[in-house]
Amino acid sequence: MVQVIIKFTQFIILLMLLLLCSIGNAQKLENSLLWKITGNGLKKPSYVLGTMHLICDPTLSPKTLRALDKTSQLYLEIDLTNESSILNASEDFYMEENQTIKGLLTEEEYLKLDEFLKKYMSVSLELLNNVKPINISYLLYPFFLE
Repeated sequence: MVQVIIKFTQFIILLMLLLLCSIGNAQKLENSLLWKITGNGLKKPSYVLGTMHLICDPTLSPKTLRALDKTSQLYLEIDLTNESSILNASEDFYMEENQTIKGLLTEEEYLKLDEFLKKYMSVSLELLNNVKPINISYLLYPFFLE
């Protein structure tokens, strides 16, 4: 159970890092992610909020927030009220138990990446040692847009 809590905590930290990185390096887009569905006999409108990616501005507009306030039901990709749903999603972020980033990189590569993460994101690579490389690359993606 302790290992589950640790993995869940690492998952939340990773999500927070992704959010912080995308906020600081977000690209402004003109098109709305929020779509209102009406007509065809619907008594109340429904809303669909489109996919948000690393390069999108994660800030929700006042119009979007008003629509969410009026919503009676909300459906997400992950059921945030179900612990097993969250834990199952978090499993995709991590490598197999005995694999580590340190084991995949040379000492020089590991030190360079660790230095970069500490300098630009204030996080040690040791914290992400069992995270899949693709998920670490998501953290770095905003830096390639500059």
